[in-house]
Amino acid sequence: MPAAEIWEERTGQAAYFLASVTVAGRYRGLDFQAVEPGECGYPPDQIELFCEKHLRTELGRDDGDLLAVRQNDG
Repeated sequence: MPAAEIWEERTGQAAYFLASVTVAGRYRGLDFQAVEPGECGYPPDQIELFCEKHLRTELGRDDGDLLAVRQNDG
């Protein structure tokens, strides 16, 4: 069975995208976005961040706050 069928059936998500990023000019991390069909999907301008530091604590941020994120080369 193709992996896409497994993920879509279990999560409703058709694909995932990951990229190595630098957050706020100094923290290494990964950005993550899922492709979710229909109206309940991620907005195209929204990503989730996985980071080596707890960004809310380090930067005093909350859900939905804007952050500078740069995709790393390679």
